[in-house]
Amino acid sequence: MKKISSLIGLMTVLLSFNCAAQLTTIEGNVSNTSGVPVTVTTMVNDFLGNPQYFTATTDSMGDYTMSSVDLDSFLQMVSPTLSVYIVDCNADTSLQAFSNFSPAGTVLQADFDYCPSISNPCSNVAAAFTYTQVNPATQNFIPNFAYIINNSIGSNLSYTWDFGDGTTGVGANVNHTYVGNGPYALCLTIDDNAGCVDTFCDTLTVGSNGQIMKMEPGFSIQIGEGNLSTEELIGQINLDIYPNPVKDQLIISIDAEVLTNARFILTDLSGREILSNVLVNKISQIDLSNTAKGTYILNVQNEGNMHSEKIIVQ
Repeated sequence: MKKISSLIGLMTVLLSFNCAAQLTTIEGNVSNTSGVPVTVTTMVNDFLGNPQYFTATTDSMGDYTMSSVDLDSFLQMVSPTLSVYIVDCNADTSLQAFSNFSPAGTVLQADFDYCPSISNPCSNVAAAFTYTQVNPATQNFIPNFAYIINNSIGSNLSYTWDFGDGTTGVGANVNHTYVGNGPYALCLTIDDNAGCVDTFCDTLTVGSNGQIMKMEPGFSIQIGEGNLSTEELIGQINLDIYPNPVKDQLIISIDAEVLTNARFILTDLSGREILSNVLVNKISQIDLSNTAKGTYILNVQNEGNMHSEKIIVQ
């Protein structure tokens, strides 16, 4: 009986080792940490296209490793693409993206510098957009139509749009009608004409009920009936946001006679919503005392207009 029990135990260990060896592992070193633990975050999309996050903390030498069954299942069954990033001592996000690899048993190396001597000169330039099918003026749902809201940040920007159907457009305000249903990879590239260029892409398709579905690039989704049109919305809101950088309380002061469907949405640089709420008063105080240090995008909306600004939480 002892020999049988030992054999079963040995087989269990071997099976466990073989299973663990097949998991995708992300590992690396974060330099210049001075022994301070740093959080390394991996982002991957789940089966519905929603971002999922996995984290690891560096040891005293700055080394880290991360793997899990859930992470590996997303990579193998959804799409083998992921992003690994940290927020460095300058409150800049340093990101590395991986794609087109065989997930099973892959070891990915992602090294970072926690405190570079020179901060990223392009950290204040970021392309981004979201979409809505609700008409900002009437608040009615519009089938087969997407309002593309330009959330890009930066100064003196030029805009180039790749509609994903072989056509392109230039400018802050563009209209485009698709012949088919999609999916189409809509990409926005911004240039501050000072050496900083950034591109953001998302994929749109329309279903038989006229509802737009948005997924990350690389996914295959069922296409329904209908045509898809887009129209960019870019409006100005006169407001002050302070202090920035902020440690705990952020003030949003909107210069407007009335607030109409005013709200704010705070997201991280990957687009994950951190905090949101309606804005009832022209001067509102947002509590960020429980928000992790890092760089975020604050979107403020009023009367169908949108203002986006980079917020640094210290």
